[in-house]
Amino acid sequence: MPILVAGLGIPLLTSLVYFFLSSEPVLHKRLLRELCRIFALACFCVPAVAQDRVPAAQRTKACDSRIALAAAEEILKSRESLKEPLHLHYAAAVLFDQGRKDEAVFWTWVAQLRGWHSFAISNELLLTNMRRRTAGPITNYALQDTKRFEEILTRVQARDREINDSIEKKEQVYRRLDDLRARIAAQREEIEQEARAAATDLEQERASIRARACLKVLIHPSEAPRLIAAEQPRVIEFAKNQPEVVRAVGQVQRASIATSTVLQDHVLPSQYEVNIQGNQLVFAIVDVVRELSTTEFKLVCVTRTLFWHRDVLKDPCKQ
Repeated sequence: MPILVAGLGIPLLTSLVYFFLSSEPVLHKRLLRELCRIFALACFCVPAVAQDRVPAAQRTKACDSRIALAAAEEILKSRESLKEPLHLHYAAAVLFDQGRKDEAVFWTWVAQLRGWHSFAISNELLLTNMRRRTAGPITNYALQDTKRFEEILTRVQARDREINDSIEKKEQVYRRLDDLRARIAAQREEIEQEARAAATDLEQERASIRARACLKVLIHPSEAPRLIAAEQPRVIEFAKNQPEVVRAVGQVQRASIATSTVLQDHVLPSQYEVNIQGNQLVFAIVDVVRELSTTEFKLVCVTRTLFWHRDVLKDPCKQ
């Protein structure tokens, strides 16, 4: 590797020297600016080639569907994932988003059965929850054709039998599964009609949520503290100089990060709250928009209400 780098670096250095000796000074400044920009990106952004270092569960959240699918398949091939059913749910969601819906149902229920080996609610409550909108589009899809769902559950049970668990525990889980099948069959027509009626809205809602929450930049959790520490001063400086903030506090005396919000399965904040003290104390709420090569800040609002005095169920900007 050092020989390769040297082999590439010497011709590059020679070319740069030749360029500086033979070109106009105005071009020198332009080249230096571009080199500085590239250097900054290399230092402060996570390169795409480092994505394999990011845990597979996090990569399933990638906006790039190829990265998400590769991560999902990695999870599904690993026997270790059976010890962490939540990761199977992540992988199933990727399959569903990419049109592999029957596979998504299969793996969702593999995960469900693994959960039943540790903890389970009553089938009556389970079926009630499955029929609610909050159960999500994968469950809704399964219930649109309950006979196909029953066939998938048969394959799920066969898959589960291959896993080493106590026979007594397995039989208890399978009795629950048989009971669930019977409950679904008894209400088949009503369940399918409900599911089909809600399908379009649920799938559109899922697509909208994924578009808003997917990860454009993949970062290893170990790198997050360094990146956050470098980002926070920029957030503070941004907030201090916003006209709305200046109007509210007059001359800024001091400012600091009060809180930050990290979405589930993300490692960097999507929002900061900045304490700004001037003639009075205000709180600037700042959104972070992350792209592959840039990070931008957007002032959401300025509020005078302390965050621990707010109603968490209401818009902080209206309190």
